[in-house]
Amino acid sequence: MLAQGGPRRRRTLIEDPELITAELDRRLDAARASEPTKKRQDAVERDLTRVGKGIERLLIAYQEDLLSLDELRRRMPELWAPERGLRVGLQAIR
Repeated sequence: MLAQGGPRRRRTLIEDPELITAELDRRLDAARASEPTKKRQDAVERDLTRVGKGIERLLIAYQEDLLSLDELRRRMPELWAPERGLRVGLQAIR
């Protein structure tokens, strides 16, 4: 839409910034709905679920005295860092 039209069209766009905003929103929606983006979002959500289950398993092991507090403290940061990164990545995709 922005590339179409001549000087008159460009002048109209400059005078009405809402048209530019609407076009950018339309393009963002199209990019978010594209197949590669959806596949990436699904993959990140699967990884996030996997990491979340790992955290849950460690907590259960600690609650059932299968894991010491020191071991829990040592292993949790190994899962928290990827979880944070995945959440940031998911927000960027959405």
